[in-house]
Amino acid sequence: MSCLDGQNNGYSIAKRIKFAGHNNADTFFGLYAPELSTVDGMASYWNKKRRTVQLKGFRGLSLHHYPQLLQSLPAKVEANLDNCADFVSINKGVEILGEKLRGITLEDKAQPARARREELY
Repeated sequence: MSCLDGQNNGYSIAKRIKFAGHNNADTFFGLYAPELSTVDGMASYWNKKRRTVQLKGFRGLSLHHYPQLLQSLPAKVEANLDNCADFVSINKGVEILGEKLRGITLEDKAQPARARREELY
């Protein structure tokens, strides 16, 4: 068994690509293959049993931005947020920076405002 087969129920990459109907391996590697490596280098080097406990922690650490998240919140939670001073000030800051960015035409001058808006997001 190769080190790649452990998380894939024993199926090789070639078998999974064929099952999915991909004609081009780049489709699999570019769109479907996980970004997190499951290879345990130390276990492979020392010929030990593969560890997976560290992967569970890393999988939960990725953060994604969902622009429509506020609209999908229950009304009570959204009302509580609207009354929260921190949330209101951050939203106001994002709005002000958005208006400022619309008026800036030079990329060099827009970069600090974009960076600050990303921090607020």
